[in-house]
Amino acid sequence: MKFRVTYYLRILFFLVSAGWLAAPGLQAQNISLTRGGSSLYQDLSWPQNLYVQDRLFTARIGILQGGYLSYTPQPAGSVSQHLDRLYDTRYWRNTGLESELLTPAGRETILREHFGSNGSARFFNQAEMNWIDIRWHGNRRSYALSVKTRYASRFEIGRGLFSLEGAQNGDYSAINRSFFQKSQVFHELSFTTAEPLTYLSGMLSDLSQFVVGITPKFLIAAGYTEVYADEQIHYDQLAHHWSSTSQFNQRASGYMAEFANDIAGGRYVPGLTRKNLLNPAGYGFGVDAGISYMITLGDDLSLLNRGREATRKALRFNFSLTDIGALFYTGETFGANLDPTVTTLQEEPGVADRTFYGAPAEYIHFLEPLGLHRMEDQIELGVDEPKSVFLPSAAHLGIDFMYNVISLSGSAHYTFQDQAFSTSGFGVNSTIEVRPFSPLSIHAGTGFGQDQPGYYSGGARLMTRWFELNATAVLLRTRGSGSHLFAGAMGGLSIYLN
Repeated sequence: MKFRVTYYLRILFFLVSAGWLAAPGLQAQNISLTRGGSSLYQDLSWPQNLYVQDRLFTARIGILQGGYLSYTPQPAGSVSQHLDRLYDTRYWRNTGLESELLTPAGRETILREHFGSNGSARFFNQAEMNWIDIRWHGNRRSYALSVKTRYASRFEIGRGLFSLEGAQNGDYSAINRSFFQKSQVFHELSFTTAEPLTYLSGMLSDLSQFVVGITPKFLIAAGYTEVYADEQIHYDQLAHHWSSTSQFNQRASGYMAEFANDIAGGRYVPGLTRKNLLNPAGYGFGVDAGISYMITLGDDLSLLNRGREATRKALRFNFSLTDIGALFYTGETFGANLDPTVTTLQEEPGVADRTFYGAPAEYIHFLEPLGLHRMEDQIELGVDEPKSVFLPSAAHLGIDFMYNVISLSGSAHYTFQDQAFSTSGFGVNSTIEVRPFSPLSIHAGTGFGQDQPGYYSGGARLMTRWFELNATAVLLRTRGSGSHLFAGAMGGLSIYLN
């Protein structure tokens, strides 16, 4: 008995740790996976999903369901290294990482894996932790309440920051040394309700229903920063000198504004910590809404026997709008601006001596040695008016098919704006889930998005009468060489009250 208890505790520890690594809300990332990583009908980014009873319960309590996804110039090689980058403040402060300085071979790997023949490459980090998620079913409606924290960092790096090989090979056109990053954190309290559309459903067979769902959200804004540093290098072959055209722009709110203001004032700042990055800096509102048309198949009478029979065979057509809303930063915001400036360089420009992982305050230590973060007299500093930022709004279309032990899902989405959480454009994804025997289901998925790498995912769900554990691992395809790398995971624990 002692061995069995220890064994299950180890499984629980691993899956909850994987939950901290996961990326459960990746619709905004153009790499869509279901929250929790498995069941097609548990993903509340489609709020109408809440109404579907794929298993019977009085209440469901999700605890520490979350995840992390990372695509950076030097990817993490293991789960533990992903955890280090998420929790270790050295990666936020970019101190004590001398052992990770780049070698020539490391730069060559970055260029081959991520840039190929392109002048720049895009990267991102995204994390979400659903601290608690409570759901319950009524006779005619279903309800859910959840509290979560969402974090994203998206950045683009010019090839010239890692290599000047264009000039070395006789190509004297402009060398792209641009850098762009957006980072954002906010907390979310949401309430979801879903119910059938009585009027429309009454016109159809009793074995089919229109179901609608809506999720109003109250948001607490935390740290936000947007940094743009651009330098284009030219080499004059006749005059034998280098010239630089550079500009700089930054906007920040919350603790990131205090941090940037101290740096601009020449004051020593040890760097961000997880605690102060999460400090409230404003508020916001948002909403998710969706509608589905569901048809039960064969001998499945779950729509007639709601609360007494779980849905086992069904076909659904879905549409939803997610993250419609905005965040409003009420405190002072930081602003810095350097208009395009042309200078003659006395020597060949240097390349980055370290990689970049995308932590919010890391840009300073990455850019300063390259001369791209210069708080000099010609940089116009100022305090902006209170700032507003739109949420990563998206529209989704999908189809789900469930037949006993097999579930299939396919969807397409369009993200409307470039944000820390998203790049605008289309994306598609698909998932298959199989339950070979009662306590266990396994699932796999794939998809791609516009200007995003394709992904593959796979994982498992352990289901008992009283609780459920799930975990998913994600592989991303690199843009340069087309190889695949471990990028993150998702997971968590759910407790059922029957």
